[in-house]
Amino acid sequence: MTCLNEPYQPMSVERVVAIPSTRAYELRSAVNGRDYRLFITLPERYSADNSTRYPVLYVLDGNGSFPIATEAHRLKEEVIPFVDARLRTTSDRGLWGHSFGGLFALYVLFEQPELFARYAINSPSLWWNQRESIAREAAYARTHDSLPAHVFLSFGADEGPELFSSFVSTLKGRGHRRLELSSHVFEGETHASVVPATFSRSFRFLYPKPTRP
Repeated sequence: MTCLNEPYQPMSVERVVAIPSTRAYELRSAVNGRDYRLFITLPERYSADNSTRYPVLYVLDGNGSFPIATEAHRLKEEVIPFVDARLRTTSDRGLWGHSFGGLFALYVLFEQPELFARYAINSPSLWWNQRESIAREAAYARTHDSLPAHVFLSFGADEGPELFSSFVSTLKGRGHRRLELSSHVFEGETHASVVPATFSRSFRFLYPKPTRP
């Protein structure tokens, strides 16, 4: 409790604030030799005496550019087995990405769609590398008529959604079997401000509440 009528006194001892029901792990990649920190939020009922297994949603950082193919290999060969070995998980995996993280999610969607069952792709950098993601989608469509995934695509109206809208229209027009696709353009949101908005809406689409009989 802070008393407002007293002058502010800087704390001399740093305190660590823990978020309930969370864990952090250190992972050294055998692919690139770098160290990564994984932050995991557990379900409320997750405990040692409960044998229930849970789906996993992987949320990407995506603050900068990276070699996409290398990251995809590390995600499949190291991160997922690392999490599965330490927690009671199921094969129902979800992937959430924004900006370059969204670009990475598109790469996985069209290269290894079976790796995740659910995709939340927000403000993907479709312009990157001469619109590589758009070309990748077209290549996938030439050899596939099925895309087994739940996909939520979103963008901020104030970041120029013309390319995004065209991409969504093309994907919807493919008529892929087993694809459940939803998209949304958030009015008044920029590339940065759209992030909180898309979390809520994408989660509701990817993880709907079960209907009562």
